[in-house]
Amino acid sequence: SRNYASKARTRKKVKEKVYKNNIVKLNLTGLVVKSFGLQYEQKIRKKASIALGLIYRPKSTWIVSKFYDSTNSATGISNETKFMYATSRFRTFMITPELRYYLGRQAPNGLYLSAFARARMDRLAFKYNYYDNNTIEREGLANLDETLIGGGIMLGYQIVTRKKLTIDFWFLGPWIGNQNVKLRSEVNANNISEIQQKFIAE
Repeated sequence: SRNYASKARTRKKVKEKVYKNNIVKLNLTGLVVKSFGLQYEQKIRKKASIALGLIYRPKSTWIVSKFYDSTNSATGISNETKFMYATSRFRTFMITPELRYYLGRQAPNGLYLSAFARARMDRLAFKYNYYDNNTIEREGLANLDETLIGGGIMLGYQIVTRKKLTIDFWFLGPWIGNQNVKLRSEVNANNISEIQQKFIAE
C-alpha cells in the first residue's frame, strides 16, 4: 500500500504543470488606439504574484477626431464642436501596480483576484474659435489636464499555453478614485462673452 501511495504522489507531481516565475505582457488591443501597454508579473508564492503595468500614449490625434472631422456627418453636434475634436491631440500615461491571488492550483494561470492602485494622467490639447470685443473671429488653443489617482479590486482570468504564450483577460471590478480636472487657455476670458465661455467649457 505504501508503494502504491508513493506512485500516486509521483504521478500527481508529474502531471502538475510548471510555469515561469516571470512574465512580460504586451497589450495588443491598446495598439488600436495608439497606446503602448506593457505589464511585468512576478510569482512570489504558489498562488500569489505581483505585477506592474504601464500604459503610454504619445501626443497624437484622438480616436474620435477623424469621426467628427466632417461637417457632412450626421452627428447632431455643431461645426464648432467638430472643429475642436478635429484639432485635438491626446496624450496619456498610466501606472498600475497589482497584487494577485490565483484561485486555481498555482500562479500565474487561471482565475484570479487582484488588488490594484492606479495613477493616470491625461493631457488633451485642442483649438477653438472665438470672437473678441471687436467681433473679429480668432483662434485659441486650450489644454484639458486630468489626473486620476485611485485603487480597487478586479477579477480576471489568465491563460498560459504550453508554448508560454500568455492571454490575460481583465474583468470589471469596484474601485474608487479622486479626479482633478483643469481647463487652461492663454486667451483672456474677459475678451470672450459669457455664452461662448460656457460653450467652450462644455
